[in-house]
Amino acid sequence: MPCWTPWAGTSHRKLRDAIHDGVLRPGEKITERDLAARLGVSPTPVREALRQLSRLAPVRSRSAPC
Repeated sequence: MPCWTPWAGTSHRKLRDAIHDGVLRPGEKITERDLAARLGVSPTPVREALRQLSRLAPVRSRSAPC
């Protein structure tokens, strides 16, 4: 399990706020890369933030088809 980084903490707050504010809507499909681009970070802290959010809220992660 990756360690919690400042970038993951910032990403977590920004993603949580985007969900709360309705910027990211229920059922909206978005990739880690798209989220990373929106937040100006690499996909790794976004992935860590999504893992944390999934423990607290109904965030679903789906793997892309091969």
